[in-house]
Amino acid sequence: MIGKLIRSLKQRALYYLEVYRDSRRYLGACDWAGAPKRNRSVHLLGDIIRKYHVVEKALAMPEFRPGSAADVVKSLILDLEVWETLPNHDVESISQISAAHGVLGSYLKRHQELNFDVSETFVNFQPKEGSDTQVGGANPYAINQELDWSGLKKLLRGRRSLRSFDVSRIPTPEVLHSIARTALKSPSVCNRQTGRLHVFTGEKVIQLLEYQTGNRGFGHQVPVLFVVTSDMRFFLSRKERNQPGIDGGLFALQTVLAIQSEGMGSVCLNWCVDYNSDLKLREIAEIPEHENVIMLIGCGYPSSEALSPISQRYPAEAILTIH
Repeated sequence: MIGKLIRSLKQRALYYLEVYRDSRRYLGACDWAGAPKRNRSVHLLGDIIRKYHVVEKALAMPEFRPGSAADVVKSLILDLEVWETLPNHDVESISQISAAHGVLGSYLKRHQELNFDVSETFVNFQPKEGSDTQVGGANPYAINQELDWSGLKKLLRGRRSLRSFDVSRIPTPEVLHSIARTALKSPSVCNRQTGRLHVFTGEKVIQLLEYQTGNRGFGHQVPVLFVVTSDMRFFLSRKERNQPGIDGGLFALQTVLAIQSEGMGSVCLNWCVDYNSDLKLREIAEIPEHENVIMLIGCGYPSSEALSPISQRYPAEAILTIH
């Protein structure tokens, strides 16, 4: 009895230690918790994305209210002014800053069409040279009726895990980029797009899979491995502590479907490990501390003898409650 109690207390202590370590990593990435100054530009970029998306949503409301989101617009303009004073503007930020200017341009144009004066709101706004309102704002929502949506349903319902790969075929960089472009369309809170893909082939795959416990019997033949992460620097408060996993999970699912759309198969590999295994993977894969590892995905072209578990699902009635 005493031994059982000691084991239970030990497991509880280890659990709280893992929670503490997870919390420390999250707090070390977030601006509000006093993250390193080197992350300042990323935090500002996240704030810019969040604010321009608020304005985009205002533009897309069923009943647009002129002057709505004016305070957010002013704050966004101030953020853009600060942004221009910072160095190291990379590819990631260029597209988002362009979108922010596009949103402001769309907002201004919408009010000009309505003859609604917003000059006070835009008193400090200087449009970025070459800014395009087509990259930010709101477009008509339409479902393309010419597409064969039954094909999409077949894709979704036909997804199965693949564990037998044709090791002689490696997807090209063009295919990998196509997967990333599709994965980027996954939903994310305030359009922050925190999903990241780290791709590995060759010996690195075997090294990384040593720390994942669900690849026995096939891991040595996985030709391509994705490590899916979520950049925690874009989250804003303790209330968003679970959001990296939520956004990262959606991003991972979109990645799986993107892989399938390219004619390949995939196998989702959980990342349910202790802190030390997480550190080992980060060291080998060079995953930065501010990225939360969501899961691993093995992928490749199926071998000619590939089989897949049936994995029987519940009937829809078992999981659907119509209120």
